[in-house]
Amino acid sequence: MRDFGQPVQYSVFLARLSDAQKAELTRRLGHTIHHEEDQVLLFDLGRAHGQHEIELPSHEVIGRSLECDTRRVVVL
Repeated sequence: MRDFGQPVQYSVFLARLSDAQKAELTRRLGHTIHHEEDQVLLFDLGRAHGQHEIELPSHEVIGRSLECDTRRVVVL
């Protein structure tokens, strides 16, 4: 992950990625994690600049599926 973004806290990284960088990150993670045990969540927080409507970020899961009610997600 350190090749793609900066650590914000333990196991949380912030990165601005092009489509190609995101594809490479996803490929590397897919080869690295234990899919039955590990989980990586990639949240698209929107554009880096400018205003836009606030909505639930689109997300992608690599590995173990996300088990939560996405209608009531709060990011702290």
